[in-house]
Amino acid sequence: MKSKNQDIATFLIMLLALIRVSEIWKNIRNNVASALESVIDRLSPEAADRILSLTEILDQLLLIFENKVEMIDS
Repeated sequence: MKSKNQDIATFLIMLLALIRVSEIWKNIRNNVASALESVIDRLSPEAADRILSLTEILDQLLLIFENKVEMIDS
């Protein structure tokens, strides 16, 4: 069984990874949006839906780490 310290360390590693993903997303989101606009009509509806859902999740993550939201909607 993991110790409490191991659990905390694992949580911190995951949190740091999420922060890094958020930083990367902040730097590339406009380029991704431009590229997506040019190909969205050629994607299957399922693929377009998945991509748009992922971008919304990344946007929410960015807002959370920039402390621009008070609560996560369920």
